[in-house]
Amino acid sequence: MNGNFKNSLKSTINNESDEVIKNTNEILKKDTFDKVNIIKFSITKKKEIKDIRKSFNVYMSKDLVEKLDSISTKTSRSRNEIINEMCDFCADNIEIIK
Repeated sequence: MNGNFKNSLKSTINNESDEVIKNTNEILKKDTFDKVNIIKFSITKKKEIKDIRKSFNVYMSKDLVEKLDSISTKTSRSRNEIINEMCDFCADNIEIIK
């Protein structure tokens, strides 16, 4: 194959890939996100509750940890309590799409 044919083929593939990505993004914007019901996660100041817990490691991005720390400061709850509240909420309100 000569260089011009290879470059032409690569260009065609790249252009078609870009078009597929663009079309997919448009479909997702129109079909999926218009149908999603957004529910806010509400949290109150800390109340004393004692129960049995199980621990395990969770790895998060630095940005997410900073957001959790900010929420923790505003609500007088530990980061762990915030994560537990969020997980409880999500587990009760999750919709699994097949």
